[in-house]
Amino acid sequence: MSTKRNKNSPLEPDVFNSSENNNPSKWLRRYELFAKNNEFNEREKIEALEYYLDNKTRIWYENNFDTFTNWKILKEAFINKYMGDEVEFKAWNDLQNAKQGSEDMEEFSNRMEIMFKQAKITDEKIKIKCLMSAVAPYYKRALVKNKVTTYSEAIKTLTEEERLDKVLL
Repeated sequence: MSTKRNKNSPLEPDVFNSSENNNPSKWLRRYELFAKNNEFNEREKIEALEYYLDNKTRIWYENNFDTFTNWKILKEAFINKYMGDEVEFKAWNDLQNAKQGSEDMEEFSNRMEIMFKQAKITDEKIKIKCLMSAVAPYYKRALVKNKVTTYSEAIKTLTEEERLDKVLL
């Protein structure tokens, strides 16, 4: 294999761990940026991927390698394998158990957005209900009081409440 590998690249992705990675599409985007930065052609991009897979994922890769005739096919297979029903179910479960904790509203809303995407949730009412169950009672009250109807409106309201708390307390 003639694939170039720049160990010192700031874009070099971590090894993909199929058991721990919460966002396979984000990891794959990082790998694509790394490949572009290193000027990999399509075949090199397919071949170099092996260096960045954990043992379990590497076995899947090796078993399917002959079917990866182009990057589009590999990418689709990867997404189907690692962002399938298991990821969706896990995200739903994580949403049901989500609590804001010590995160500020921006960090928390980013985490919620990732889970919404993984759980394939687009309905605004469901998003708001998940948010209501995850924030402190004080913030729930602000959402009800302001009669929010969209998730972005809810986050804007909670961010403003959080900002006021920081100023006043």
